[in-house]
Amino acid sequence: YKILYIMKILAKIIKTSAAIAALSAIAAIITGIVFESVKLTSYFLGIFIALSLINLNIYIILGILGKDTKDLEN
Repeated sequence: YKILYIMKILAKIIKTSAAIAALSAIAAIITGIVFESVKLTSYFLGIFIALSLINLNIYIILGILGKDTKDLEN
């Protein structure tokens, strides 16, 4: 039961992190186009890349363990 609980937590982390990554990508586009701030855009892109890599690693770990994130929601 502990492993299943940990996997559910990882699935929630993936969802939350993916939402934050999407928002940071949108923020990077807005700051790049509207404010033309290279520094802010690079910060947001850095956040997006870091969170995407974290999500990918967690997703791979869950895949190796044979669990799909959709299965863990229920």
